[in-house]
Amino acid sequence: MNGVITMRRDDLERLKVIERLAKKDLTQIEAGKLLGISDRQVRTLLQRYQEFGDEGVASKKNRQQ
Repeated sequence: MNGVITMRRDDLERLKVIERLAKKDLTQIEAGKLLGISDRQVRTLLQRYQEFGDEGVASKKNRQQ
């Protein structure tokens, strides 16, 4: 997936936390607390990040069809 990804500031913060999680600098519970979401939602984000990279973390609301 090459190209430009447009992200909101919230998405960039989310990306930073998920990158730390992927490096095992944080636990899922810690990441959830930082993002204000459940650990289950964190797992979903991590899976999307691992599958799609940075684009997987961007909010789906802002994606163009």
